[in-house]
Amino acid sequence: MDLNGASPEEVVIRVFPDVEVHGSVELPAGTKLLATDLSVELESRDPSEFGRFPGRGEVKADGSFTMEHVPAGTYDLEVESLPEGLFVKSLLQGRTDAFENGVRISSGVGVESITIVLSSMAGEISGTVHTEEGKAACGGKVILIPEQPGRFGQEDYPEDGISSSGHFSIRGIPPGVYKAFAFEDADEVAYRDSNEMKTYQSQGTAVQVAEGDKKLLDLTWIREVSGAH
Repeated sequence: MDLNGASPEEVVIRVFPDVEVHGSVELPAGTKLLATDLSVELESRDPSEFGRFPGRGEVKADGSFTMEHVPAGTYDLEVESLPEGLFVKSLLQGRTDAFENGVRISSGVGVESITIVLSSMAGEISGTVHTEEGKAACGGKVILIPEQPGRFGQEDYPEDGISSSGHFSIRGIPPGVYKAFAFEDADEVAYRDSNEMKTYQSQGTAVQVAEGDKKLLDLTWIREVSGAH
């Protein structure tokens, strides 16, 4: 900041204090998971701050948590150490869906409490991948691209490797509408980029997953990465 030529009376410094965020986690009935096994973390949605985690809190035995000194911004919230089969069923900030809108923090304004509801009724998709010639695929990865990606934030989408015999199995899938893609080399595809994925839309298989669903898919191997870079 250049203050040359300015008198002390002309300088106004505004301080935007960090805030304290409170919330709670509701565990599914019958689970052996302890609330104290979990922690929560905020990750900035600002692309220029990718990988920045300005808020973290340990979950107490009663399910409550506190994140201190959180700066203003819009964030995705991640629940750390969730065991396989459990997923975040709903994420609310007050009455607002924070999957879609993010957790929003404003300096100097009271922050509505966050409510996280967990479910043990995750979906599962398994099946086979074949080439255009009808032979079993021999590697690569099946990725589920959600119709509404807000639930996942910066996390990886549900995925599994394709075995040498063409089989795959993806567990712990949150309910939603997806398209399944079987890429020979997923690392060459910017599958979070909606513009690039337009190239592959016709090669994906739509699938709707409800709580507790177990579905079988037969997918075609995508060997050409024609839209990559």
